Amino acid sequence: MRIKTEIKIRICNDSPDGERYYFMGPGMHALLSEIQKSGSVALACSNLDLSYSKGWKMIKNAEKGFGKSLVVRHQGGTGGGSATITDDAVSLLKAYENAHEEIVSVAERIVNKNFKDVISDITKNLK
Repeated sequence: MRIKTEIKIRICNDSPDGERYYFMGPGMHALLSEIQKSGSVALACSNLDLSYSKGWKMIKNAEKGFGKSLVVRHQGGTGGGSATITDDAVSLLKAYENAHEEIVSVAERIVNKNFKDVISDITKNLK
């Protein structure tokens, strides 16, 4: 039996006025990824069961914390508009994915080392 480790990473920036702005975490990663796939903030929010206003609030807070634009709106006609994520957002997604993968890998080694005896006991009890 192997214990799996789940890590939720949130990246933030503390502003000079003491406000903390989280600009990347599991929710923001999912939202930016969905916007990248769908080309629409509304569709991304719908796919994630988020309200459109909550999605935009997350984007605005992330942009405030990150200090750069992450999503660009494109005005549309009768069919509606679209949205794309910026190059900075693409870089942010990749950096988050790489960091998350590396952190989980290290955490799993630590957890498995420290829980080795507990895991052994669990395995014995399951037989």
